[in-house]
This record gives sequence, C-alpha cells and structure tokens, in this order.
Amino acid sequence: MNTVLIEAKVTDSRVIPTPVGLKIVVDGELKQKIIYTANVTEQSVHSVLYVEPFCTFIEVPLKLPAGTNTLQLLQTLGITLNGVLVGKTNVLIEDVTVSLLDPRTIEKCTVLFIWATLNSALSTVLG
Repeated sequence: MNTVLIEAKVTDSRVIPTPVGLKIVVDGELKQKIIYTANVTEQSVHSVLYVEPFCTFIEVPLKLPAGTNTLQLLQTLGITLNGVLVGKTNVLIEDVTVSLLDPRTIEKCTVLFIWATLNSALSTVLG
C-alpha cells in the first residue's frame, strides 16, 4: 500500500427519545481511497475507492424526575426534539489501520469521533 486517503462526513442526524434520555442518531458516509502498487512486472500504481455508509448514535442520558418521561421533561424546558441540537453534528477521523492480509486482500479499520452541541437548556438535566 502506498497511500490511504479518508474523508468522513455526516449526512443526517436526528434526535429520538428513549426511556432514559435521548439518542442522537447519526448517518454518514466514509470515503476511503487506497493507492497501491500492483504485484506485476510493470509494478503499475492503482487505486481503489470505497464509499461506505455508516449509522451510529450518541447517548444523552437525562436526570428524569420520577413519573416523567423524556418528552415531558423536554416540554418543561421549552424544547422540542428539533430544538435539542444546536448546529450540525460533527465527525473526526481518530485512527486508521490498514493491513495487507495477502496480495489480494486488505483489512481496514477506521475509528470515528462523532459529537454534537446540545441546547444549553439541557445542561441542568444531563445525567
């Protein structure tokens, strides 16, 4: 392998209520281009492009008062599900590992760090 180029982007995020708080569901795309020298006499340089979707979530535990559910708590704070996030959800590539398993097979692992900024009204009820 000569070079690995990786780009990650968030394509969508949404907030859903759970029995213990909120989840931010994050959809995205990971583009990975691997440039390598072929195992032939001419040793020509080739590349392969992988475009893979990903879906993950961020848990946001909340201190729910007894007898209250997540949506009721948000209502008392004057927040809707659409008002939980402030700005866009972000992604950062933390680590990349690429291994050549045999002349025709590679193994790759990309670790992503994903974060979002929450409405400041939630600061008093974060768990």
